[in-house]
Amino acid sequence: MKYLVSEERVKYVVEQSKYYGYDGDVLHGLVFVSRKEEADEIAKLLTKNGYPSQMLSGEDSQEQREQAIEKLKDGELTYLVTVDIFNEGIDIPFINQVIMMRKTESVIVFVQQLGRGLRKA
Repeated sequence: MKYLVSEERVKYVVEQSKYYGYDGDVLHGLVFVSRKEEADEIAKLLTKNGYPSQMLSGEDSQEQREQAIEKLKDGELTYLVTVDIFNEGIDIPFINQVIMMRKTESVIVFVQQLGRGLRKA
């Protein structure tokens, strides 16, 4: 787990996110990870590196999720780091960057998660 949440890994992801970029004027990113503890640490490290972030998991209420989405939309947050949510059944058209920091053997799950950033705003 320590390698999943290392400062070095987050800096590499930030470098790659800058290289590949996003569409629009303001970054609204969604990061998918595998574990709740990982999501929490990644959100903290992204925030520490200048990208205000919040972790969300399947344990968070609908109200907490909606509040976090509003913060992301309003620019208070740069990233939502998620685990076990936002795979399907949600439309967040202003998302303009998706980062996959988890493995999956399911093409369906991969396409569903990637699709969160393919909606036109």
